[in-house]
This record gives sequence, structure tokens and C-alpha cells, in this order.
Amino acid sequence: MKKYILAVLAFLTLIFSFYLSLIYSPPEQKMGELVRILYIHLPLAWYSLISFTITFIYSIAYLIKREDKFDKMAATGAEVGFVFITLTLLTGSVWAKGAWGVFWVWEPRLTTTLILWFLYLSYILLRTFIETPDKRARISAVLGIIFYFDIPLLYFSVHLWRSVHPVIFKGSQIGLESAMRFALFSNLVPFLFIFWLIFELRYKIYLKEKEI
Repeated sequence: MKKYILAVLAFLTLIFSFYLSLIYSPPEQKMGELVRILYIHLPLAWYSLISFTITFIYSIAYLIKREDKFDKMAATGAEVGFVFITLTLLTGSVWAKGAWGVFWVWEPRLTTTLILWFLYLSYILLRTFIETPDKRARISAVLGIIFYFDIPLLYFSVHLWRSVHPVIFKGSQIGLESAMRFALFSNLVPFLFIFWLIFELRYKIYLKEKEI
């Protein structure tokens, strides 16, 4: 029942957020209509990092408690986060093509994000190669902790090195008009329900696999 409620909430809030993103929100002065990609790109990026944070927390929990449910939560976080970070890179590439004329630029924010993508890809692949459950969970937990340290580097990359990536948040300042801010933060709601739904379904699949 819960998954149906989440699906309905995601659908309804997504319709409203699409209205805000495509109609209510005006074009940006410099980026024009291209700014509308931001309303999808940023929520995808945020929830990917939240998902990897879940992996980080439950990896620590597994090493302390050695309970299988913590390993499954960590694995779910890595898989869902990987999907979201992949979509983040794809939407970012579309924006880059419109803004810079190329799909990819080797600048700090994009490079650290790509590194993150490869790190969690290796995490997921490693879990498929190690057959012994305890060994797989133990190694995955260690990697889930180590890999997480790319995230602070990703976040501060635009401040540590010269970057052409747009900076929306500068301290407490948000470099968007009020209508754009409303559209952006409204888009966090449907993506929360989508993220929650995917996470719940994947975790339940893990539990069913264990039963089988």
C-alpha cells in the first residue's frame, strides 16, 4: 500500500513542479530557457548525495553491528545513488552543450562527479563478484566509507579550484530570482517521493532475495 501512496504523491507533485518549471518560472537573464534543466539536474544531484550518505552511515553501522540488514541498506543506497548520479551527469551534459557548446569540460565539479560515478560503479560491480556474503559485506562497508570522502571534495571543488561550473548557492545567498527559487525547491518534493519509492522497492528486493 505504501508504494502506491508514494507513486501517487510523486505523480501529482511532479505535475505541479513541471508547471512551475516550464510555465511559472521565467527564463534566466544569461542562460535563457536552458535554466529549466536546473530544476531536474539539481534535485537529482542532491538525492544522489543523500543516497551515498545512507551508504556511508549504514556501512559504519555494519562494521559495528555486523547485521545483514545494514549491509543491504548500504548496498541499496549505493545502487539508487548510482542511478541518480548517472542522470545528474546526463542532464549536466545537456546543459553544458547548450551553455558551453560541448557535452563535457574537464573542470573540477564535473571531474569529481565523474570520479564519484566510477567509485560507486566499482562498488556495485565488486558486490557481484564476491560470492561469500560476509566477505562481500565487510569489503563493501569499507569501500562505502572510503568512497564517501569524494563528496566533500565534489562539493568544495568550485571553491578550491578555478571552475566554470555555475555556483547557485554562495553561503546564504541563492543566485536565482524568487520564482526560480520556488520552482527549484518545489521540484525537491516529487523527487523525494521518487527517490523514496525506488529505495523502498530495491531494499525489499534485497530482502526477498535473502528469503529465497
